[in-house]
Amino acid sequence: MTAATGVRVIKRYANRKLYDTGAGSLTSQRKLEALVKQGVEIRVIDHETDADITSEILVGVLGASLAERPAEDDIALLTWLIRTPGDLAEAMRGDERRTEELRSMGERVRLLSATIDSLLHQMEAT
Repeated sequence: MTAATGVRVIKRYANRKLYDTGAGSLTSQRKLEALVKQGVEIRVIDHETDADITSEILVGVLGASLAERPAEDDIALLTWLIRTPGDLAEAMRGDERRTEELRSMGERVRLLSATIDSLLHQMEAT
């Protein structure tokens, strides 16, 4: 976790392994999902390029989560995802830097929506 931001930093290595710098150990998508549900803010960084790949990893977490859960659990997960942006907007109101971060999150939500549509089409095709 970075002291300045309170964000848990996860590093992804070339072999696709995820390393949780806060816990000091390897982690998994399932463990990342649990962290997010606990309210821990995470940031996933590509070890080689230092690129922020959080959105890519969280989309993968969501896709895996939806594929593994019964339909009634999907509703709870999607409800949680829908409520989260409202909480973030309230916390960020009036802060220009946070406003820009919120715009960035909006783009991530659009990416998530496109990914969900793609997953649904794949499920319908099978």
